[in-house]
Amino acid sequence: IGNNIMALARMSPGVQVPGTTQFLVQGQIGGGSAYNSPGSVGGNEWSIDGASTNGTDRRASVMPSPDVIDEFKVETSNFDASFGHATGLGISMSTKSGANQFHGTSTLQFINQRWNAASFFVKQARWAQVSALNTAGNTAAADRLADSPMLNSGKTLNYQATISGPVYIPKVVDGRNKLFFFLGFSELKNRQSARPSEINYTVPTLAMRAGDFSDLLRVDPVRYQVYDPVSTRPDPARPGHWIRTPFPGNILPQARIRNPMYEFYAKRMPLPNVDTTGRDPINNYLATGMPNNVDYRSWNNRIDYQATDKHRFFVRWFKSDFLEGAQDYTYETEPGLMNWDEKRPAASAAADWTYAASPSTIFNVMVDTNWFLLQNQRLGTRKYKPSDVGLPGYMDTKCAASCVMPRVLFPGMTHWNGDMFMGVTVDPGTKGRQQAAKFNFTHIRGTHSIRAGVDVRQHFRTQLQN
Repeated sequence: IGNNIMALARMSPGVQVPGTTQFLVQGQIGGGSAYNSPGSVGGNEWSIDGASTNGTDRRASVMPSPDVIDEFKVETSNFDASFGHATGLGISMSTKSGANQFHGTSTLQFINQRWNAASFFVKQARWAQVSALNTAGNTAAADRLADSPMLNSGKTLNYQATISGPVYIPKVVDGRNKLFFFLGFSELKNRQSARPSEINYTVPTLAMRAGDFSDLLRVDPVRYQVYDPVSTRPDPARPGHWIRTPFPGNILPQARIRNPMYEFYAKRMPLPNVDTTGRDPINNYLATGMPNNVDYRSWNNRIDYQATDKHRFFVRWFKSDFLEGAQDYTYETEPGLMNWDEKRPAASAAADWTYAASPSTIFNVMVDTNWFLLQNQRLGTRKYKPSDVGLPGYMDTKCAASCVMPRVLFPGMTHWNGDMFMGVTVDPGTKGRQQAAKFNFTHIRGTHSIRAGVDVRQHFRTQLQN
């Protein structure tokens, strides 16, 4: 499961995993949070030590390393009254705490993805892709995909360390039986090629880039005939209708397409690597070498204090940094240009007090907060000014420090998730914060248990602007 603690939810009865089961590394919260229960509407509720850790789109905001977690629990139905903020799954975790003896762990994990056997689900998804290509008549792409490795290449290096025990400073503090600590650290470096589901692209051929679409007339002369947009005029035979003149031979005049902006974008578009002669030029580029890299680092800390037999306190805090580089389909023409450089720092903290008024009556108070930022930086596009791509120079002063390579959409040229584009519309990101206070009362009387409580939360979500 790639040391992603969230993947444990897959093993719980009644949990559905949408899409294809994929290898997850630490810090990935998209696939790591995508779980459902049958008939559920809405999202999931994530909590650590009783404190909510919901982030954007009902995903978890922070993800502790496995060595820090003591218990992992998934609820799919029969929720009690304290579960009232989601209608999906209730996924809760509790963290480890220190004890009277010092303990520590240290792990180093190295994974070469190609050493692993492809699972049934990975094989199923691959052959479904091959079948779809064959059905579309794209046998060359189907054969190439069938011959490529089932698993994307790459290596994962993950090291973790924890230490716990009593807070003890000779002749100053002796925390045995009273004061304990638990510290954890984890770092991951994942270097691999793109997922098999993200490698299919449709790009223009060399002839198309020169304005020559004559080959398409042999495939479908009705569908692929290109008309001159400036020749649009009323149809004298059908009032209310319009007609256009087709370009002779389906070839566009050079003067109509050549300009600095076109040249800038066209030379950064990869060339086809699948032969589609005589048929639709769909999925004519397989980005099998496109990188998908992850860097992740987290710190996990907890302090427990037992003041008396009746009063117990703990505070814990997490901090993590996540950076993922993916979907850089220009890796052959200009590496890093379309890398999305997803940055996701997050932090979470909680303080808890438990008071045992009697063996049968317990009061509990908790305050907590979590903070996160989700930002696709697209750093490769930020090195260009408008004048670099062929736009007027005065625009450079307008965008100032916010200059990016403008986003251009190429309808008909597709990638794995829609129409292809190059450049970016500036998205400074989404910042979120949640703070909450909880009060719980539990009383046991004979064979009956009575619980009551209050859970107050404030959610803040800000779409950042330049």
